[in-house]
Amino acid sequence: MENRNIFLDMIDASVILYDKAGFFKNRLKQLKKRLLQLGSKKVVLEDKTWYWSLKPDITPGEVIEL
Repeated sequence: MENRNIFLDMIDASVILYDKAGFFKNRLKQLKKRLLQLGSKKVVLEDKTWYWSLKPDITPGEVIEL
């Protein structure tokens, strides 16, 4: 399954109502682990909007895979 941008927000702001065999729960758990490896941060702005800094120490030309 491909990671979707909305999955980032679902890591800490979701309630899964039905998840046969824990598939989606495990998918989010894997994504959270990957974000921790990259040093990713959710940056909240003054107006309560946010963005994800997926890899704060990224270098030009570097490709990030989630």
